[in-house]
Amino acid sequence: MIRVPDQVRHAVEQRAEGHCEYCHAPQVILGYRLHVEHTIHRARDGANDLDNLALSCSTCNFAKGALTAGRDPASGARSPLFNPRS
Repeated sequence: MIRVPDQVRHAVEQRAEGHCEYCHAPQVILGYRLHVEHTIHRARDGANDLDNLALSCSTCNFAKGALTAGRDPASGARSPLFNPRS
């Protein structure tokens, strides 16, 4: 989880309508403040702007980490991870 100014957090939360952008779990039901995280991690040269920030539950955020791709279990091919807004 990154520290972001309150106005940026508010914009990310509004855009996501208070749900994890990956699994769609509602923040109000989870009972904790969802993470604001980078869709493309800063370790992978991801920008620190609103377009690259996503609201994420801890399970999705920790599972994704700095990864941008994974191995497809069916084909074995390397595939980009899910982008929550495309």
